[in-house]
Amino acid sequence: MTSCRFVSTTDPRVISGRHEDPCRCDGEFGCLRCTELHCCVCQRAHVDRNTCPACLDAARSDLQAIADLCHALPAEAVEKGVQSEAMMLLGPVANPEAWRNHAASALFGRVDDAYLEDCRSSKRASDIDDEMHPLWVLGTWEQVWRDFLDHQTEAPFTLVAGYAYLDMQIGYMSEQVDPPFDEFARELRQCRGHLEDVLRDGIREERGAPCVQCGSPMVRTEDHWECRRCHRRVTEVEYRFAVGAAYRAHSPSLTAADMHERTGVKASVVRVWGSRYPEIKRGRNHLGITLYDVASVIAKRDKAETEIAG
Repeated sequence: MTSCRFVSTTDPRVISGRHEDPCRCDGEFGCLRCTELHCCVCQRAHVDRNTCPACLDAARSDLQAIADLCHALPAEAVEKGVQSEAMMLLGPVANPEAWRNHAASALFGRVDDAYLEDCRSSKRASDIDDEMHPLWVLGTWEQVWRDFLDHQTEAPFTLVAGYAYLDMQIGYMSEQVDPPFDEFARELRQCRGHLEDVLRDGIREERGAPCVQCGSPMVRTEDHWECRRCHRRVTEVEYRFAVGAAYRAHSPSLTAADMHERTGVKASVVRVWGSRYPEIKRGRNHLGITLYDVASVIAKRDKAETEIAG
């Protein structure tokens, strides 16, 4: 498989060191589009079928966590009282099956699709955020996948039954493009986060910069940083060094000292160029140190090297 990198949310991933003709970049990283299939969730890993194993494992873990966290809601509701959000999460939620039927009617033109948006708006204005309620998330997705797989049932939805069904089907679901597995995975993550906020009074794990191996956010533990996806562990010193290296490698503007690390141009030379050509300056950083445009410095470096060679 080829090695490709992220450019922006509106651009395709490109192959590192390969260029289109004519070239669309500054010649440093590459701009040839990667034509391989990427994971629908992380958009990074190359896959044969829609979702990479790491993102499937993460979705399965979120589903399991939702079930586990729901078991802790009764104790939290007893401690916090009947007006607590834990008690609200233990209560009823909007009918997922009724919503599914309205959605199907809108899809086939039997009702105006604006009706669904009105329903969503009224739900958002309510005291209970149904869209983050575990019964709503698991209930609506169970209906979606049962319809897709033609697994009809007359049994009323319960959290235990919904978890069991989705956990049994999630491997097959991850291979499908429609219904969209990425949306399913995203809503599982949001629902899990909402439950964690309720049960832990908003105290969440500290997330840091992306892992240099897989791009997933690093998580701080007691004395180190860890990637939950690829299980890479680094010390605080190693983490800060990696963050600094990533910043120097990708930032469009740098200090003179960082510019030397990035381009090989001495810091003193960068400062001289800045005094002669003020247009290459890009303001100051949070410490008040002058920043310089990376592309402009690289262009002047290349021009100077060409003149010397010529």
